[in-house]
Amino acid sequence: MALGHLGPPELSKLLWEAELLKLRYETLRAVLKHTPEELSEELSELIQSEEFDQLCQTINSLGLPILLPDGRQIIRGPRISIPERVEPDVKITDEDVDAWAQKGWVDLRPDNMALWQERFEKMERSRQDIRGRGSAAVTIEGYIYDNIHIGEVVGWIFNNERDGYRIKYGHRIK
Repeated sequence: MALGHLGPPELSKLLWEAELLKLRYETLRAVLKHTPEELSEELSELIQSEEFDQLCQTINSLGLPILLPDGRQIIRGPRISIPERVEPDVKITDEDVDAWAQKGWVDLRPDNMALWQERFEKMERSRQDIRGRGSAAVTIEGYIYDNIHIGEVVGWIFNNERDGYRIKYGHRIK
């Protein structure tokens, strides 16, 4: 899983969110059977359970806070990657939390779970298209698996939501 310096915190955030969905639900279709609120609560319970305490510590050790469903509480370690620095007396706004969660926090809020469901719906539609049309339908917009394959899911996100954008050594690569 996402350990060490893999690039921007956003990459690790996406990998860990996909991993949590995989651990709890295994397939795209299983995720789609729940409401965003149910996903949010169930992942929150999972990450805070004794069984997954080490997983939670691993995520936090990478500088990734875990934003709980209420959007007001986080589980964090001694270091946070995003934001790089916050003074003790800084007022934190909802907009700050939204920006930081998008950039590098594992976000368990219902709105983020709804975003994951939108992604999985698109992946599931592309899977059905591939099944109907065969290998000629396989493109970067396609996702061929029923199970959640973490790297493939995150690759799909970068290909389809960010036009193939990734960061490498400070340069933009397309």
